[in-house]
Amino acid sequence: MTKDFSAVVLAAGKGTRFKSNKIKVLHQLLGKSMLHLVIDSLYGLDPEELFVIVGYQKERIMKEEFAYPVRFAIQKKPLGTADAVWAVKDLLKDQKEKNILVMNADLPLVRTETLRPFFQFHQQENNDLTFLTGELENPTGFGRVIPGVDNVIRIVEEKDATPLQRKIKESNLGVYCFDKKELFNSIPKISNKNVKREYYLTDIIEIMIRDGKKCAPFRTENTEEFIGVNDRDEFEMAVEVLRKRKLQLLGEEGVICLDKQSCWIDMDVTVGRETVIHSDVVIEGSTVIGSQCRIHPHVRIKDSFLGERVHVHESAVLESCLCEDGSQIGPSMHVVNQKILEGHILKKRNTDGYPGNGKNRGGT
Repeated sequence: MTKDFSAVVLAAGKGTRFKSNKIKVLHQLLGKSMLHLVIDSLYGLDPEELFVIVGYQKERIMKEEFAYPVRFAIQKKPLGTADAVWAVKDLLKDQKEKNILVMNADLPLVRTETLRPFFQFHQQENNDLTFLTGELENPTGFGRVIPGVDNVIRIVEEKDATPLQRKIKESNLGVYCFDKKELFNSIPKISNKNVKREYYLTDIIEIMIRDGKKCAPFRTENTEEFIGVNDRDEFEMAVEVLRKRKLQLLGEEGVICLDKQSCWIDMDVTVGRETVIHSDVVIEGSTVIGSQCRIHPHVRIKDSFLGERVHVHESAVLESCLCEDGSQIGPSMHVVNQKILEGHILKKRNTDGYPGNGKNRGGT
């Protein structure tokens, strides 16, 4: 795959159904926001540049620290997704790449592995437009794919769909690849004659087909990744999918999790081979845990480094700690910003004010 493309993430919407004072796309799932997860997936395709379209709470998004280079374009008024893409036109006009990949920011479950064949198809077919579709068991919130005469396909957004059209399960999934020139030639032809009085990017599909441009759907079978996070129920569903995905990945890497139903392990946590994690354990942030450790029940660890063969006993809490090889912590301790030396044991303070006995004192 060549790098002849830039990526654009649509993150300007308020997300009113989410019922939050904070913009929806900054809400975190396993320690990473929706927007960060989408950017991670897109950078797996190695774009030349990535642009984020912002509007509502733009200052809040623009203050975020991202793992990859990001440039911002501002949608001044909430006039719809086509208008949002138009906002990046001036930034893209001097870019040499031919293709633009556009993706909604509220699709945090979509993996690079799902996007790659879609983008490869677009390049191989030399399409002017490729759009991602799939048959969803519950297509609520997604535009429906409506076939017409002369191979004309159009997308009807749910608010504009008839009861019969809403029964269609073939859905537009919110990911597009465009020839840059044809994209910006076609956007001015989009009308706002719809229920929301907005300029829908989805209308561009019918327009480009009628103009004789080479357009095609690409159907994915990985539809379980396309939970549009529009409300709290969908947010909880997405969190659960990511939680199970993380635990499965750790299991494949040789980590033993004794009760997967009760564990919470953030996306950026690293755990070494043959480490055993008991029930009701929470591991957060940028924590790194070495091999052959044992994390006992009811433990919480955040932003800490644990070497090899470290034991964290029942009901201990570690925050910003460094635990060297073979050290032990707990039980029932709350330790913040401490270094536990190699082979030492940190226990609750006894009546003399020392941790454990003098021989095993390990906190510094």
